[in-house]
Amino acid sequence: WNNEHFIKDFIPVYKKAVSSYEKISNSLSVKLHKTSDHINFLNKIIDDSDKNIINLNKFAEITLSKSKLAANREIATNHKLEHLSLESEKPVFEMKNNLGGSYFLTSDELVIKGKKITITEAKNSTNGKLPGIADVKDGLFKILLFSQIKYIKIDNIDYSYKVGLKLSGNLSSSLTLPNKVSKIKAFFDLENLSDSEKKLLILLNEEAVENDYNINIIPNK
Repeated sequence: WNNEHFIKDFIPVYKKAVSSYEKISNSLSVKLHKTSDHINFLNKIIDDSDKNIINLNKFAEITLSKSKLAANREIATNHKLEHLSLESEKPVFEMKNNLGGSYFLTSDELVIKGKKITITEAKNSTNGKLPGIADVKDGLFKILLFSQIKYIKIDNIDYSYKVGLKLSGNLSSSLTLPNKVSKIKAFFDLENLSDSEKKLLILLNEEAVENDYNINIIPNK
């Protein structure tokens, strides 16, 4: 049903979005991507036999190549405040779903010890004590995807793996989750966290317990 809905409704929704962006651009005098670029993309994925629907194979081919380029750009970028392990590499994962779709994703850190792999996403706040909620959600979403991997092979050798999240900010000490509530509260007092930051750490601790994640909270200096 999802595929059928996507095939039939993508073109009108896409055209409506392009038209709306044009109106926004004109009314606010803000330059956005050229309409012709969007129309060119649409023409590349339209089905040859019916101009009102898209061809899923064409769509997959075009978006997959862009996904791979984006992943390759990401592995070439190092964010110095992410505090990655000295043993880490920035890998590209090609993940395939049950419909045969492929997705290229990067992780910020991958550490291999023996036949065990730790895949970590890293988020940093330069001035705040913790990264913003949007960054934290993005990190959790990425490790959720990685946690669904059925198996990892490197050179045809099977590896076991765990996933984790690393949050860095303007802190004076570190905290590892999951942890005892008493230690988390002691961290609250030491770092003088706000009520929203306290609530975030409590929720992250529950997330770490429930899903067997390791979440490391560290200073960004």
